[in-house]
Amino acid sequence: MFTGRPEDLAAAEAEIAVKAEVIARLLDEIDALGVGQTSGRILGPGVEIRRQEQGWTVR
Repeated sequence: MFTGRPEDLAAAEAEIAVKAEVIARLLDEIDALGVGQTSGRILGPGVEIRRQEQGWTVR
């Protein structure tokens, strides 16, 4: 839970939005390469991106 000032929260939310757009663009680029997508995982040649309790991991 965020406990800072309202203006700090607004700045953090703006930064998160920018980063989320970057992630979405990157995932679109990966998808355009023809990789498969399954529940909680994105698979590609030599890469697996998967969701874990602590966040996303790449192997």
